[in-house]
Amino acid sequence: YARECSQCHQLNAGQNSKGPQLLRIYGAKAADLADYQSRYSQALKQSGWRWDAVTLDRYLADPAVALPNGKMLSDPLPDAADRQAVIAYLSTLR
Repeated sequence: YARECSQCHQLNAGQNSKGPQLLRIYGAKAADLADYQSRYSQALKQSGWRWDAVTLDRYLADPAVALPNGKMLSDPLPDAADRQAVIAYLSTLR
């Protein structure tokens, strides 16, 4: 997480940065953070996604492929073990 996500995502409620804060994101509906609504892409708002392990894995592998017209500027995270480590960490942030 620190290497791949922390430049744009905080872990404190109400402290959004370039991207939305990620506290309690695991299991949540995508684009549902009230204080970030105006900054989500239309693509994410209309995705119907829930941030579970499968969706996060696909998204982190290559955000631009998983969600065309999204706003996340992250490079793809091709290593499955790295993605799983980030997802496991996010799942603990309750």
